Amino acid sequence: MNYEVFQWINNLTTVFPSWLSNFLVFLAENVQYLYIALLVVLWFLGSGAARKENRRTALYTFLTSMLGFLISYIIAKVYTHPRPFMVHDVHQLIPHAPENSFPSDHATLAFAFAWMMLFRKRVWGAWLMLLAVVVGFGRVFGGVHYPMDIVGGFVVALFAAWAVLRTSRIWNALPFVRDEDATLRG
Repeated sequence: MNYEVFQWINNLTTVFPSWLSNFLVFLAENVQYLYIALLVVLWFLGSGAARKENRRTALYTFLTSMLGFLISYIIAKVYTHPRPFMVHDVHQLIPHAPENSFPSDHATLAFAFAWMMLFRKRVWGAWLMLLAVVVGFGRVFGGVHYPMDIVGGFVVALFAAWAVLRTSRIWNALPFVRDEDATLRG
């Protein structure tokens, strides 16, 4: 079923207008730059207590991404799965080295941002979740991932976000996100 869904999505390359295909490929390849910009903006956004909360969110999101990448790396070392273009005739719109495809690093990053923002800033998170779905779709559409690679990234990112939030006391003690008033009261 994974391959059948892949084929259906990848074959859309023959019916989508070129501008839409180019847009999906652009997002699927370059969305990480948007995420970097988002972290920088979030870091400097607001003042006082709002700035501290924004910095916590930026830190948690960064940590979620890094933990997600670490988990993905470990999974890739334990479970090897070839990319679609390595074993099938596909419409490959995204150039990529022939290496392991599960889970998708791009999807892991996109969903890490989406999950953490959804937990911390609902409106931002909803938009980022939509963007993550589009990025995942673009990776399958572009011929470099199967749908389950994207689902794997989704699950890894959710677990990473949960783990970062469960350990938030550790991160909240860092001086650049610590609430000074709470420290004085405690």
